[in-house]
Amino acid sequence: MKVYISGDTSGPPQTKFKFEDAEVYLKNNNHIPVNPLKIDPSRRNEVLASCDAIFLLGDWAQSQESIMEKHIADTTGKKILFDSLVEEHKNLKG
Repeated sequence: MKVYISGDTSGPPQTKFKFEDAEVYLKNNNHIPVNPLKIDPSRRNEVLASCDAIFLLGDWAQSQESIMEKHIADTTGKKILFDSLVEEHKNLKG
C-alpha cells in the first residue's frame, strides 16, 4: 500500500527524523512510504491523491497543512493510520 506521511513540517531540523522513522516503519511493514519532505511542496496534494492511505504523525493537528491533508484523505476514502504504530514498533525493537 502506498502511504503518505503527514505531520508538522515547520519544526527544527530534527523534524526530518520523525518522517524518517515513519518511513522505516512503513517499509518494514511492506508499504511504500511517501515522505513529503522529499517532494516539491507544490505537488504534495497531487502525490497524496495517488496514495492509498495517509499516516498521521503525532503532531499532525498542529499543522494546517496536515489538517487539510487529513480532510482530503477523509473525503477521498483513504485509509487513515496513526503514528502510535511507530512508537509501538520502536518499543518492540528495544
